[in-house]
Amino acid sequence: MKKIASYQELESGKIYNRIYVGDNEAYAKINGKETFVVIATSPELVTRVLFDQFGSPFSEELTSNETIFGNPGRAFADFELYEAENRSDWFIKSQYMKLDQAIKENLVTIDEVRQGIVSSPPQSLERKSFYCRYPVEGRSKNNPYLQAVLIKWDSREEMKKDFAEFGIEIS
Repeated sequence: MKKIASYQELESGKIYNRIYVGDNEAYAKINGKETFVVIATSPELVTRVLFDQFGSPFSEELTSNETIFGNPGRAFADFELYEAENRSDWFIKSQYMKLDQAIKENLVTIDEVRQGIVSSPPQSLERKSFYCRYPVEGRSKNNPYLQAVLIKWDSREEMKKDFAEFGIEIS
């Protein structure tokens, strides 16, 4: 990663990391590292976080909503900025995964899947596909930043079949 001296060096279309270096330890742990793409630099700085823990399931990159920084100097005061030269530099906080892979990697358990169906049923994406989001903070051996896994199915039938493989029936 290449360090950027100031937010004023950010360029539209490029991907950057920001790392919180302030005193708030709780903020540093939860939101202290993120990867974002710059949408615009003028008249205001506009960004979108990639692979946000609450990113939109309508986007393959699980992006956040656009953030408009009216006062970027203040917003970036407690952050170091880096140009993310390739994907291996990104802070991926959420990702799509197949159900069997998430269970195999011990990111979610079958009990959590069963409970999730009741407490937070699969959501429909434009009535075509379905997804479930599971919190996985601290469980990934390969990615210490991973906070959420989204399981996505192209159809209700595919979802039912996937759940059935783990002895879970849905109507």
